[in-house]
Amino acid sequence: QALQQLFALYEAKWAELKTNHTLSSIDVRELPWPSLALKRFTVQEFTREDVLTFVFHPLRPYPMQKSAKDRVKAEVLRFHPDKFNALVLPKVREDQRDLAQELAGAAVRALTTIM
Repeated sequence: QALQQLFALYEAKWAELKTNHTLSSIDVRELPWPSLALKRFTVQEFTREDVLTFVFHPLRPYPMQKSAKDRVKAEVLRFHPDKFNALVLPKVREDQRDLAQELAGAAVRALTTIM
């Protein structure tokens, strides 16, 4: 139940980031990250195994027609610097933007090892 809520919240946060153009000063800890283990919000916490577990968790809903590669690609696109820096970064607290960029980069690196 808790994990299903976590996955639903993850998708809801992404939907809000994409559609709400007035969001600002978001704390980096409130952003949706592809991790079940992120506690201290450090780059070292993004491991391939953690991201793999998150992306392919059996309780995580995903369209049945999406292949494993397509699911990973969709996540990579969310955190890719071009998209992340344009869509998400301006909405993050200014004093946390460097950390958000570092975490997004760590997420992309972990995701690309899965592809």
